[in-house]
Amino acid sequence: MPVFRASLSQSTLTWILTILGCAALLPALLMPLAAQAELRAFQLKITDSTRGTERHVITRFDHIQYPMYNRVNKTEVVAIERTWMCYERSDFLGALCAAPAESPAVNTSGGPGLTDRSPAAAAPAKR
Repeated sequence: MPVFRASLSQSTLTWILTILGCAALLPALLMPLAAQAELRAFQLKITDSTRGTERHVITRFDHIQYPMYNRVNKTEVVAIERTWMCYERSDFLGALCAAPAESPAVNTSGGPGLTDRSPAAAAPAKR
């Protein structure tokens, strides 16, 4: 039975394996540079019940996450007023995209929809 004897030294073999390992990891290291994902933007309405004031905030956080990262008084209520998708680069380095113009198809009288947050009117009872 023939015996295979490598003519490569130990240091040369180590360098070859190191280069192959780096070549295998290179796509994983460069993947975050090419990755893109959309981001949801929220317009929140923060109402203070004791003062009777309200303010509007455009943020990346929804009405549950926003008080966890920003100061909100105990008397203030946070509600979602509008929401939309930002399809550009979505890391935390840039500004949020602008809200799209309202579509004429959106029902502003209380019907369902993402941008419509007013309560729907109850249907009259049939007797």
